Amino acid sequence: MKQEIKFKAIVDRIEGDKGVLLLGEEQDDSVDFPKNFLPDIKEGDILNFKISVKSRKTKEAKDKVKEMIEKLKAEN
Repeated sequence: MKQEIKFKAIVDRIEGDKGVLLLGEEQDDSVDFPKNFLPDIKEGDILNFKISVKSRKTKEAKDKVKEMIEKLKAEN
């Protein structure tokens, strides 16, 4: 399974506090993305995205939740 993906998006338009992005080379999919997570954008800008899974951090978070559940069980 891929642990990282990269893709491009084009800024289709700005709607209030969201940027409407067309995703991928074919621009078949769109997504409303909060502007506070984007650089200073304008219509027509091309953005590069890289999304990766933080496996170690995910495991640490799951372990912490498991520990908390076990602690709660022990208290009851």
